[in-house]
Amino acid sequence: MAYDDRVRDTVRARGNLLVVQTNNATYVRGLQAGQSERQPAMVRIRAIEYGRRCPRTVSHVITAGTPPTGDIPTLVKAGTAFFDANASEERKTILKENYAKLPPGTSPEQAVFAQAPLRFFDPRFDALPLFAEADMKPALFHHVLGPLTATWDVTANKESLTVPILIAHGRYDYVSPYTMWDGIVETLPNATRHVFERSGHQTFFEEPERFVEVVRAWMARSEASAQQ
Repeated sequence: MAYDDRVRDTVRARGNLLVVQTNNATYVRGLQAGQSERQPAMVRIRAIEYGRRCPRTVSHVITAGTPPTGDIPTLVKAGTAFFDANASEERKTILKENYAKLPPGTSPEQAVFAQAPLRFFDPRFDALPLFAEADMKPALFHHVLGPLTATWDVTANKESLTVPILIAHGRYDYVSPYTMWDGIVETLPNATRHVFERSGHQTFFEEPERFVEVVRAWMARSEASAQQ
């Protein structure tokens, strides 16, 4: 670990669950300074790939809101179809109203704040404070969502995914719908999908206590299975 000070207090306090991000970065300022919005593909896909390539040093992989492919056109198509078919009329109306309020020339990065109906259980959630001191890097963002992950597919060489993987999704996530994993989770060697009933794209934020509960139970089952 590069920065042991990040977990030293937890260890000294006799914490019984220690989680280290596989992206080797620590985010601060409330809700991780918008981590999941700034690096949705890179952080979560990297977690899966790190578990694939380093099974001796990674005991478990937890990924939230991750699609099974890095192809953005496929992701956008799936998200749009899921929203059209499943979102309430109220949620659709709020999204239209939010977009209508955007001034001409609004950048894609700023337009994200109008997408609460796509990203949160509460369609009126104000995400702007989460990014108050975030250092936005549009060029890096587009590179990550473009050439860096465009050809990634979780099913490629799936036999190598031997580390237990928890795929967490929110039922109201219209950016990366949980349905994209239908028929895929079952084909992976050691994967579990859990859908959080009161979450959008931010399961760990919207249902933090439930998220920890699910993770602990899943890890206990994984360890018990490994000992059999």
